Amino acid sequence: MPAESHSTELPIGLVLETAGRTVTEAECALFVSMCWMRGSMHNDVAAAAAGPFGVLTVPGPLVVAVMAGLCSSAGHPGEMERHGLRMIAVLGSVNRYVAPLRFGDTLRVTAELVEARPSKSRANHFVVVVLQRGWNQDGEMIAEVRESTLAVALAQPKLTSPVDRATSA
Repeated sequence: MPAESHSTELPIGLVLETAGRTVTEAECALFVSMCWMRGSMHNDVAAAAAGPFGVLTVPGPLVVAVMAGLCSSAGHPGEMERHGLRMIAVLGSVNRYVAPLRFGDTLRVTAELVEARPSKSRANHFVVVVLQRGWNQDGEMIAEVRESTLAVALAQPKLTSPVDRATSA
């Protein structure tokens, strides 16, 4: 069986987009119940109506979970493997919530490779940073997640920027 072919160029600045996914009230109710979330913005219709958004909203942790699922199902891990890296662990993330996601909104994600550097503590490993932005069906940004992951090199990647690629074309 032939070995898989992997690119040796890691395209910093690469942006991938996912399909959209509608988040329902039933999914939110299940998530809120499972996590014991008590916030009135997510499970008390009367309190939410008097709140800043006027309706029940999807909790931020559920928004981030759906964003992660959209990226995974869109093949983002496979795209990294085509460029010589296999993601093996999430190191951390910073989440920023910009606007509410409401029941029935459709969420889609853009994911940009913003940084990749050799690991200081593990040979043949890289720290990869991806900036995910979640958008609703009206093009309004809902959330931004800056996620750092640990990746093992399948081939020795060359880190390039969009400028490097433009000047070599």
